[in-house]
Amino acid sequence: MNKKELNPIANELNEIIENENKAVYEMLSNFGKRMFFPKGILKQSKEVSIKNPKLKATLGMAVNDGDLLTYDYASELSGSCKKKEADSFKISRGDIYSYEQVSGRKELIDVWTKKIHQDNPELTTNISTPIPVTGITHGLFVFSDLFIEEEDQIVMPELIWGNYNLIFKERRGAEYSSYPFFDNNQFNINGFETALVRAIENANNNRKNKVIILLNFPNNPTGYSPKPSMIREIRDVIYKLANKTNIVIVCDDAYFGLFFDEKQTEEKRQSPFTAFANLHRNILAIKLDGATKEELSWGLRVGFMTLGIKDGSDLLYNALNEKIKGSVRSSISSGSKIGQSLLLEILSHKDHKKEKIEKIALLKGRALKVQKILENKKYDEVWTAYPFNSGYFMTLKLKGINAPELWKELLENNDVGVIFLDKEHIRVAFSSIDKRNLDELFEIIYRVAKKMKK
Repeated sequence: MNKKELNPIANELNEIIENENKAVYEMLSNFGKRMFFPKGILKQSKEVSIKNPKLKATLGMAVNDGDLLTYDYASELSGSCKKKEADSFKISRGDIYSYEQVSGRKELIDVWTKKIHQDNPELTTNISTPIPVTGITHGLFVFSDLFIEEEDQIVMPELIWGNYNLIFKERRGAEYSSYPFFDNNQFNINGFETALVRAIENANNNRKNKVIILLNFPNNPTGYSPKPSMIREIRDVIYKLANKTNIVIVCDDAYFGLFFDEKQTEEKRQSPFTAFANLHRNILAIKLDGATKEELSWGLRVGFMTLGIKDGSDLLYNALNEKIKGSVRSSISSGSKIGQSLLLEILSHKDHKKEKIEKIALLKGRALKVQKILENKKYDEVWTAYPFNSGYFMTLKLKGINAPELWKELLENNDVGVIFLDKEHIRVAFSSIDKRNLDELFEIIYRVAKKMKK
């Protein structure tokens, strides 16, 4: 890439990244190398705000008598818990209607950074400051902007969330090196290693200098999470191959914390990001997490993007974050002010921890109930249930039954809605079914599937 063709700010960021870690510079896509966060209107507005002159004619917002010019009847937002009307919160007009910085609300970033370290006590290395994105989907979009080119190799299992295809394959032209997710009801570590070796060979043949690994635990659609000992095996496989190429590991932590099979004596589950954030100078780990599933806040659309690499300096992370902010700026301008304000209220509430434990326990009760239901041997006639221990979902592999046809029959004639993944798999979201209705749900699916098989 000709440096003369790049914006001077992009060149400056690239030089910092290359000087701090050449491997990370090589991981960037051509678009990623071109990307930068502009120092125009936003930078000037920020400096004006710091100086705080009497007359500020900078903001692209309407102001009257020092307050935002919004509707009088929409001056503030009041919220309350359904069961505790007196226990409410209020969010001011400015925290609803004004623009948010691309870098996010500082108070929220501080809280989320603290949360990452509390949830992952072994994460003792220096990591980047999280940058807000509009949900994990947008985080994946930003990641693909900065790190994916056509024909880049992505290692991921055969059972995946369908939106990966739109983002990675259709938008960016990446290629998959896939592997069967399970081997004897455990994560398929041998299949993973084979797929990674194959991806490295394909990358070398295409004169590529990196491969990408996507880890989504708890997994959508299966609801499965490997034990910490298996995460360490995955880490060891990746580490021994790190000298053959540069590796970008994306940890999609959308369902982090929703683990349902642990006992008090078992080892604490942490994000896979913890295992990779300080592993090797050729391995860049990217953590994508957020409020959507983890904090039961689906419509707020607040996610975060955090980076980690061995010997990662603040200088390196700041330069990469400028590129992340450039992608955010050029795609959605900035994140939702009200979403970030609400999330900060949620995380700061005195009852947050207690209620979160209660809600996870409720979901765990549903998951354990489904596991118990599926122990019935009669179901073996029509499906195999993949193991699941976390998240929102579980997946059934049908035996001699067309999944789209079963989906249609369940919906049109049996008042049941599920998701078919392909011709032989259906996904069941136990997260959205009350515990008392789970027996009926699986009995109907079984009855219809058995009839269709006959």
